[in-house]
Amino acid sequence: MSDPAVEAAWRAFGALWPDQGHFEFDFDSKDYALLTAREMAAPIRELHKPRGSGRFQECIECHTPWPCATARLVYTEEELS
Repeated sequence: MSDPAVEAAWRAFGALWPDQGHFEFDFDSKDYALLTAREMAAPIRELHKPRGSGRFQECIECHTPWPCATARLVYTEEELS
């Protein structure tokens, strides 16, 4: 399952410590990092929501089929399915 907050946290920590490579979140900072990423995405999620039902949903902000490109950046795969 893809989680944009986890991916954003990986990018942020990778920028700070590029020599660490890929790692799993098993340290104390993970909760803070994920909470920060989710808080950053919250206003975008408020704008990009589905309208309609079934396969005829569209994004209320950009009026394109749901999920729009922006929604794919701020919702988990589980939330979009």
